[in-house]
Amino acid sequence: GCVFTDSANILQYVDDHYGNWNALLLHESEAVKRQCARVDSMPWKRITFGQYPPEEKVKPTFMRQWSLALNKPGERQQKLHELLQKHGSDPELRTVYAAAIGTADIVDTRMVDMDSMRRAFSRTKQFLERLETELLSGPFVTGGWLCSKKFTRADVMWACALHRLQGDGV
Repeated sequence: GCVFTDSANILQYVDDHYGNWNALLLHESEAVKRQCARVDSMPWKRITFGQYPPEEKVKPTFMRQWSLALNKPGERQQKLHELLQKHGSDPELRTVYAAAIGTADIVDTRMVDMDSMRRAFSRTKQFLERLETELLSGPFVTGGWLCSKKFTRADVMWACALHRLQGDGV
């Protein structure tokens, strides 16, 4: 099967396989839309692929080693090109590695600046603190979900986001 890491892809999969999820989008509250926009605006590429500031010792060891081992411009691309050659016969992996090579270009040019990474961490922490505040003061407290008594797209997106952040060691 396919692995989905993007909440929008997960929602599309749910819609395609389990019913008309998109119909729910027509009746979303502003709170749900606001939460979804917040998840979408998080600095995902920086948190996932960027070099963590030294004071942020939260990235899992294997990710720190990847970041440190592939520090010089072009090293990530070289490793990804090797993986593309090795697994290029699989169309899905070929697509993933090709996209990753493009991301590696961005990482090498924009995600090594520690001030930029500190801002990304600060912004992510602010989002999480705000989420915690809203959970402690909203429908969640009385057995509901983030924005209402019913499960919404915002809950799906935040669940995916939190799982991803946990995997990234944040």
